[in-house]
Amino acid sequence: MNSSNRLSENNLIDMEEMNQNEENKDQNNDENKDEINQEDNVEMKNEEGVEKELAEENIINSPQEEPQVQEEAVEPVNENLEENNENERVSEIFQRMKQLPLLKTPEEAAKRCKIFDMFDVNGNLYLSLSEIENGVRNILSYHEKFLKKEVIKRAFQSAKKSGAKRSKISDDYVEKNEFRTFLVFLRQYSEYYEMFDLIDTEDDKKISFEEFEAAVPIMKRWGIDIEDTRQAFDSIDSNDGGSILFDEFCYWAINKNLSLENDEDFDDEELAKLALLNEE
Repeated sequence: MNSSNRLSENNLIDMEEMNQNEENKDQNNDENKDEINQEDNVEMKNEEGVEKELAEENIINSPQEEPQVQEEAVEPVNENLEENNENERVSEIFQRMKQLPLLKTPEEAAKRCKIFDMFDVNGNLYLSLSEIENGVRNILSYHEKFLKKEVIKRAFQSAKKSGAKRSKISDDYVEKNEFRTFLVFLRQYSEYYEMFDLIDTEDDKKISFEEFEAAVPIMKRWGIDIEDTRQAFDSIDSNDGGSILFDEFCYWAINKNLSLENDEDFDDEELAKLALLNEE
């Protein structure tokens, strides 16, 4: 056999080996892709399971449903505040707020992470006030008619100062390690707003001395016994404007540990943190 024939045979053998190697690579790549796809499918199923559970518990909108504003009948306010049963006026939104995943369990933590990721539309792990408001309105479906902007803003401002910071811009945003705190504060401030709204019978976003005085029996059921109504009113009216604004009422309610309902399962640790932040 001449040298040219031997070279041709060697070339054929080399080509066969190269083809076999390529086939093996393709097979290995296919197997790796299958493994990655299986892992992605498991992760996707886990995320879908958490999202479905959140929707079933009425915490977020169903993924298949567009957020809709539901018209709710507004119950007339009894002019005699002392005889009014405040429990009947607690809004549906506050009852839903009690369904938020606040417990320190793996299941509830997974739900919070899912909600955070849904809020974080640009995926930078920081939530701005606008992202928070958008998420609260469109994902949790807490509409302006029921959950006021003041409540969301105060919860945001308090929560963004509560956790350890990981960058220079952390003070301007709510991070994932602060998101549970934000949800706790959102629920608490919504309770304060319910109290504020019950006292504010004129619905003018402020409490007059007459409204405050008429609400003394109700505030006693909330855990505060007011002996000198004028002195208490003036101490809450920190800007001496002649009326109590929501921010002023919140500051007072936090320090007095007012509670609309007796929530034995609520987070006293986070509320203590809120009291400290309130003093800053």
